[in-house]
Amino acid sequence: MINTYVSNCLLQLSGRSFTN
Repeated sequence: MINTYVSNCLLQLSGRSFTN
């Protein structure tokens, strides 16, 4: 099970990558 903190970080990084 992935921790919420880790999943949140991954989502933020993915969002930034897609945005850029």
